[in-house]
Amino acid sequence: MFFRTLLLLCLLTVSAPAGSYAASTSVSAAFIRDGFVWTKQGTTEVKISQGKPCTTPRWSPDGRWVAYLQGTSKQQLYVYDTKTRRTHTVYSGAASQIAWAPDQNTLAFQIGGVLNVSDISPDGPTPFRNVALAVDNYSWQPDGSGFLVSSSACLTPAGWTNPKLYTVPIDAKLDPKKVQLLYTLPNEISKDGATIQAIGTSSFKWSPDHSWIAFIVSPTASLSMDSDMLCIVSADGRTFRVIGEMLNSESWFAWAPSENRLGYIAGGGRYAFENKKLRLSSPTAVPSAPLTPNGYVDRDLEWISNTYLVVSRAKESKPFSNIITVPSSRLYGLTIPSGVARALTETPPNNASDIAPVYLPHSNQLAWQRVQGTQANVWLARPDGSASHVWINRIDAPSSYYGRSRNDDVLSLYERTEQAEQSTFLLP
Repeated sequence: MFFRTLLLLCLLTVSAPAGSYAASTSVSAAFIRDGFVWTKQGTTEVKISQGKPCTTPRWSPDGRWVAYLQGTSKQQLYVYDTKTRRTHTVYSGAASQIAWAPDQNTLAFQIGGVLNVSDISPDGPTPFRNVALAVDNYSWQPDGSGFLVSSSACLTPAGWTNPKLYTVPIDAKLDPKKVQLLYTLPNEISKDGATIQAIGTSSFKWSPDHSWIAFIVSPTASLSMDSDMLCIVSADGRTFRVIGEMLNSESWFAWAPSENRLGYIAGGGRYAFENKKLRLSSPTAVPSAPLTPNGYVDRDLEWISNTYLVVSRAKESKPFSNIITVPSSRLYGLTIPSGVARALTETPPNNASDIAPVYLPHSNQLAWQRVQGTQANVWLARPDGSASHVWINRIDAPSSYYGRSRNDDVLSLYERTEQAEQSTFLLP
């Protein structure tokens, strides 16, 4: 009996590392390599686009379709069917801001300031329908019934108007009677000595209970490079709060998975490696003290649980005149709310940086991009950093502006929940 038990324990020990690698088979990727869109499902990589450079791959909710933009001055919108391996045109003009509905294969996108939707069926996309005019930015409502949109402020002889937030049903069809005003933003927004003029907004992120909405308010384009404001508004539009100054980077703020706790990278100034500190806030509490130690900066936060998150952390530095130095970044796991941190990755060699952490909850994996120059590799590991390995070699590095990267321009991940494996890793 003793030897049978010992043999069983040995088998479990030997098979455990293989299970962590096998878990990647439940994850699919759409990524940009050499300007083209590729997919990886299981161990198979397939090139799905040709011709002009592409950007912004996006998986549909059911994992069948990949939407992407193609072109330079005028970006066309396409969807690729991974089952039939056929590509369909959704819009051949200049599209932008693409987003799938949370629970159905309906694709939203903008044509200038016009918000549109197209239903994507097994036969391909239906002709797109106009939803609303004069849209600055938008997000789907959590139930997929419509949108929260913002209109930007406009300059008039009497000064700037106020930006406004509206709720719009998916079947609005440009009918203003179906649009409801949620909140009118003030002309100026101030916090802790910093003041900006409110001109436009980012897209929107709902709290786990859908009672609060977080978003960034920005001034004019040139000023928004240096100072923006993170704000929240209640879902009924009755309460508005300014959380604090930060930059207009949507991967730098996020709600905890199931608590109304908001993490964000605070600090103004366009250079990402100076004065950028992780802080926490909530609708009923003042922001916490910075959780980033002196001499360091944080970027790209990702919640793993309500008490544990991951950031990309680097030593603080200053730009030298016109030369932008990029310190090497590595991933750290932080216990919340104490901020006690532990390095999850080693310092990457050759001045590479670990950025853009993404948590895959069903297989309990952490994905990230290790960027070096114009290329990157996609890595996978457990949330504690163990069993780390390269999953995808050589994707295009995301474009960077003073150290801020648009990470989702080059990579989109989809997790097939029915194939998720049970993990033995316990979150702290």
